[in-house]
Amino acid sequence: MDRYVVMSTISAYRDWPHRPVDETSPLWDGDLDLDPGTRR
Repeated sequence: MDRYVVMSTISAYRDWPHRPVDETSPLWDGDLDLDPGTRR
């Protein structure tokens, strides 16, 4: 293996860090105007 990448998704949860979160916690809405070809 040449690389090991870790991507955190904790900021996707609306209640974090004010309340504990798990897989059933509410998420932030995505960016509807996102063009994946223009962002890295």
